[in-house]
Amino acid sequence: MTTFLLLLILLIVLIFASIPSIIAFLVGAPFVPTPMRAVKKMLEVSGIKKGQKIYDIGCGDGRIVHHASIHYAADATGFELSPPVYLLAKLRGLFLKSKAKIVFGDFRK
Repeated sequence: MTTFLLLLILLIVLIFASIPSIIAFLVGAPFVPTPMRAVKKMLEVSGIKKGQKIYDIGCGDGRIVHHASIHYAADATGFELSPPVYLLAKLRGLFLKSKAKIVFGDFRK
């Protein structure tokens, strides 16, 4: 019985983990997190000022918009299509106490 339960849990985890890949296959690119070192450098080089609007199309876990919101006081918004990755971005924002907005959906609509 415990082997069956473990296999069932493993199957559920595999299905949940494959959802972003399936969605990416159907609608676009897969979720590949940008290294934080690159995020910091991109935002530093861009010269963001307090209150400036920042948009990240396909924000993934929201690391760019959250970092811009917290460290540059930017009015940051991220758009994400993948439900599990969107939830990850929302949770990350709650954990970091970020004011960045994460929108579930296609930025074109």
